[in-house]
Amino acid sequence: MTDPANFNTSSAATTHATVTVKGSHFYVNGQEMSLGGVLATLLSQRVENLDNAVGGYVEEMAKQNEEAKQCNEWLATLRSLRPEKQDGKVNVNPCTQNSYTSERHLFQQKYGYYPEEKFGTLQFIHSKGNYSNTGMWSYAFTQTDMDQMLETVKSQQSTFSTNQSMVQLRLEKLSHALSEVQQLSAALEKELYDTSQQVISKT
Repeated sequence: MTDPANFNTSSAATTHATVTVKGSHFYVNGQEMSLGGVLATLLSQRVENLDNAVGGYVEEMAKQNEEAKQCNEWLATLRSLRPEKQDGKVNVNPCTQNSYTSERHLFQQKYGYYPEEKFGTLQFIHSKGNYSNTGMWSYAFTQTDMDQMLETVKSQQSTFSTNQSMVQLRLEKLSHALSEVQQLSAALEKELYDTSQQVISKT
């Protein structure tokens, strides 16, 4: 899982122009331009870089949403496997080996990893499970065991929710910045066009 606080858009392509000034002449990446042309080029580049950054956060948001969905799915599975209380006792009616083992394998086949690996219960299930001579783990969890796993997964679910909010906030800020730069770039482009038309009309 990517920590949004450390997420960056280095995977997205970014470009950087080199601007030099020689006397009264301006150059961008070695090409001579007017001052207006320089500003237009830099704004265009800023739009491109912001657009790439927004795309990176959109992908990250989709990833966060998918991870949260998978966590919720496993949480629902654990709730369905949780034994009911009987006669006021807590540690009764253990979750049978076949039901838990079957569900975790179904999850792995669907998503490519075992749920305990991502949702924080791997060490716990190994402390409760038995490793057979056939090289297979077997599990029999009591109600108390299941409650402990449920709390761990719910905590992970809360983390996913926090991460989603952080990514969403950053995405909104970048989208707003992109909109402002696009408007500025369009206004400058119009101004340069109008100026060029005035020059042409006078010649």
